[in-house]
Amino acid sequence: MNTGSHGRYSWLVSRRMGIGHLLEHGPQAVLGRYLVITSFDSGPLALNETERGMGWQVDGQLTYTNKLTSIETLPHDSFDEWYAFNRPSV
Repeated sequence: MNTGSHGRYSWLVSRRMGIGHLLEHGPQAVLGRYLVITSFDSGPLALNETERGMGWQVDGQLTYTNKLTSIETLPHDSFDEWYAFNRPSV
């Protein structure tokens, strides 16, 4: 696992543990935040009706979530890339 920071931004990269592991052991990393999902299993995330109903939006290949109050419905797979923000990024 690699971690780092630049200014006020921090990151975590793991080749052995997926985002599911992060959600299980550190849900506070995303709860109460807004995500930009740039990769879902190495490609763009195709939203389903539930995600659209929650207010998630797609712009090109980026998916923007609303403020996360639960991790239960977050889609994740093997090769994902997320960015978490305290404010909406749209």
